[in-house]
Amino acid sequence: MQKIMDKRTWQQPYAMHTWGSVIVFGFTCLAFFVCLGAPAWWVSYYDRSDSLVAAVQFGLWRLCVRDYCIYDMTSKFMVESFMPDVVLPAYREGKLEPAQFLMAFNVVFILIVLCSYFAFFIGKRTYYLECIFQLLIGISCVISLTMFASSFRGSLDYLPFGYAFWFGVAASFFFIVNSFVMFAISLTVNRKREERLQMAQMAPLA
Repeated sequence: MQKIMDKRTWQQPYAMHTWGSVIVFGFTCLAFFVCLGAPAWWVSYYDRSDSLVAAVQFGLWRLCVRDYCIYDMTSKFMVESFMPDVVLPAYREGKLEPAQFLMAFNVVFILIVLCSYFAFFIGKRTYYLECIFQLLIGISCVISLTMFASSFRGSLDYLPFGYAFWFGVAASFFFIVNSFVMFAISLTVNRKREERLQMAQMAPLA
């Protein structure tokens, strides 16, 4: 902790840029955990022509019937009783589990990125770790969202995705963008380091 408080720690190359990346990462994680932890509202199905009240809403973990979110998605008997017929085959085929696994496994990658940022601020060079793992998180989110969207929309294109789904889309985008930012910082820092080494090698000859 003393190293973090030392002003010299903040004088690393592009420390302020990395701080900006940390802030973006923090807000992106908030969006991700809203997406991951929302009880339902990834997709909504209506049985009324006015589309005012959703008959069924569900996400990765819960299924809501008329806003009563009491059904766990792993409780197959109860879920199959309320799941719309248009997507029931996909649920029975187990197409929800891969999306659940990918989104949940991203938490491990997020912890690795947090440790990488922490290591950077105590003097370690961790640019590429931050870049690679954020890119993996973003890609994993995209795959998970795509698998869910392709399996649980059925043939009814007008059915809306819920807010949690769109939080996931936003999180995927910013994870990937942030990884490219860190990659650009990494390349710049490495180039400057090479230039300093070359200058140091040439200095005795002058």
